Amino acid sequence: MIYCLDTDILIEYFRGNNVVKNKIESLSEHDNIGITWFSFYEFFKGIFISGKLEEESFLNALLDYTVILEASYYSSKIGGDIYAAF
Repeated sequence: MIYCLDTDILIEYFRGNNVVKNKIESLSEHDNIGITWFSFYEFFKGIFISGKLEEESFLNALLDYTVILEASYYSSKIGGDIYAAF
């Protein structure tokens, strides 16, 4: 299964939130972590606005462990349906 992490979860992981870290690190070896291109964009936006360019190393390290999910009409529809269900 692919677990798609949004920007808020990435930030919490980066900041060392133990609940988030434990959940992510408890995934099985058969699970994958997916991140959308938009979440990378949002994280980069924060890096450039804050001037903390060294934080890019966190994003670069993610590339070894994640799948970058592409946007599509179908994925947008599923996301909207999931959002509306909650």
